[in-house]
Amino acid sequence: MEEKHPLAAWRETEGVQQIVLANDLGVKRWTIFAIETRLRKPSPELAKKIAERTGIARHALRPDLWDAA
Repeated sequence: MEEKHPLAAWRETEGVQQIVLANDLGVKRWTIFAIETRLRKPSPELAKKIAERTGIARHALRPDLWDAA
């Protein structure tokens, strides 16, 4: 079984619904769903916004772009 996406884990811990996070980030709920289910990766700009909003390291969101600190 694949490990839960860091964004899904964060939302579950914080009790934040996809639609609420999507509205905070200025994206559609489907975008959050697609990221959490690994259908798509967040753009670099969206990964930065997610990191700022959630505290999740950018590397955890896009390891192909950023090295672990």
